[in-house]
Amino acid sequence: MEESKAHKLARIIIQIRLKNVDHEERAYLNDWLDESVENRMMYKRIVRGECIARRLRVEEEIRKTASYKEVERRVVRMLKYGRHWKWLRLTYWGGGVAACIAMVLFCLSVIRLHTEKSVGIPSAQVLVAAMPEADYEAVLVLGDGSKVNLYGEKPEIRQENITVVGEEGRLVYQEEREEPEDKESEASNKVITGKKGYMLTLSDGTHVWLNGNSELEYPVRFGGETRVVGLRGEAYFEVAKDTAHPFIVKTENLYTKVLGTSFNIKAYPEESKVSTTLLVGKVEVSLPEEPGKAPVHTVLSPGMQAQVFHNNPEIVVKEVVAEDAIAWRQGEFIFTDEDMLTVLHTLSRWFGVDFIQERAGKSYTFSGMVSRDDQLFAVLEMLTMAGGPRFVIHGNKVYIKEK
Repeated sequence: MEESKAHKLARIIIQIRLKNVDHEERAYLNDWLDESVENRMMYKRIVRGECIARRLRVEEEIRKTASYKEVERRVVRMLKYGRHWKWLRLTYWGGGVAACIAMVLFCLSVIRLHTEKSVGIPSAQVLVAAMPEADYEAVLVLGDGSKVNLYGEKPEIRQENITVVGEEGRLVYQEEREEPEDKESEASNKVITGKKGYMLTLSDGTHVWLNGNSELEYPVRFGGETRVVGLRGEAYFEVAKDTAHPFIVKTENLYTKVLGTSFNIKAYPEESKVSTTLLVGKVEVSLPEEPGKAPVHTVLSPGMQAQVFHNNPEIVVKEVVAEDAIAWRQGEFIFTDEDMLTVLHTLSRWFGVDFIQERAGKSYTFSGMVSRDDQLFAVLEMLTMAGGPRFVIHGNKVYIKEK
């Protein structure tokens, strides 16, 4: 890797750990991550194995010392020399990887907790159930019902005038005609993910990053007045600009309409709300229309999030840190005053475990950050240390016990 590129990536990676990065910088990192599986693995080794939390305790401390430059120097070496630097890095730092992970979690996950009113729950109720085990990490479902394991195969499929080309972690729809047809394809495809995420490029050039346990349904080729896709789960969209053909994402409780922009949608059916977070551009969000009722819609600007709760058909708009909504693309989850059920649903999808409430307990709200590479016991221990309940792990079941 070129010296200048290594230094730029190193600075961005460090700033992400400090939660001080702008959209352009994160996009530059994401482009590099999307280039190859090796790059994504390299990123994980840097943020996990370097134990940079030893030096990145607080931003004020970094400004007073040479720590920032020291961390940058080590990340640059990692980027330039890859695996050859790994042995030297581990020798210099010493200590176990488990201890490093625990330190990163402790230093970078400042978790707040608020205790609220008691909630009555029947004895030994499964509070959060894990998703059924899938025998794939990502699968493409064609219009005829046939399935392609996207991580086990690298397909090249012809559908009408579209060639679907797959590579590890990515699927691309390529239009063969110089002038796209006006009529939308009658065939539709689905990409369904297991625990891992997946990226695809639709026929109009729109890029979509699917989170784990998610599903995107879309036409093989867009046509007509609008470009419509359906989403269950979570996805980040970078929509190809086409002012004449708005792009619409439909979820069960919220529709998002755009012309060309970047935004994140979280719409897991097992969670209490659906949210759309805008990073760049402008989007219109609306509730599904009902006969005899006036349309409900609103327009978002960057840094705003629209929420719709399943038991309350209204759109709630609030200002958020938009970059937090897509931290999952770097394998991180950032919670801001999230109820415990939302946190446990995330951990359940991530680790494949059931959470069981043994008796009536309290409800909690958490704020903080955890990494996909952390161990389950370490994450649960941090929640307990923040003042939450105790957790006892038995196989794929986690029992919640009040202190």
